[in-house]
Amino acid sequence: MCPYPAFVLLCARVVSGSFSAIVVLIYRPGSEAITTTFFVDLAETLDRVVAYNDTVYIVGDLNVRLDRDGDINTKQLLELLDVYGFTVQVSDPTHARGGLLDVVATRRDDAPLPVTV
Repeated sequence: MCPYPAFVLLCARVVSGSFSAIVVLIYRPGSEAITTTFFVDLAETLDRVVAYNDTVYIVGDLNVRLDRDGDINTKQLLELLDVYGFTVQVSDPTHARGGLLDVVATRRDDAPLPVTV
């Protein structure tokens, strides 16, 4: 059984030479409503990965409309990422019909990533 009922999670440590990173890949089905459980589970995930000294990438299809500044779920997601020291690197639409549904987030103090959509 998946420990996080609100989303599917894959977490891996990637090493190449002296470079090491933690990649957290998340998929939250867009067909399901965004619930408090999603944010609780995401906070628990972030609790675990912030302890690593490696570079951390939070990536995936969260199906939260990051292009809607007034949306309560958008605000909650961005605030949660901010509390854990992460910033979203994607600013262009990620869906064929527009909208910013996918996320690439890195620690605030890491160099910005060149993300092309």
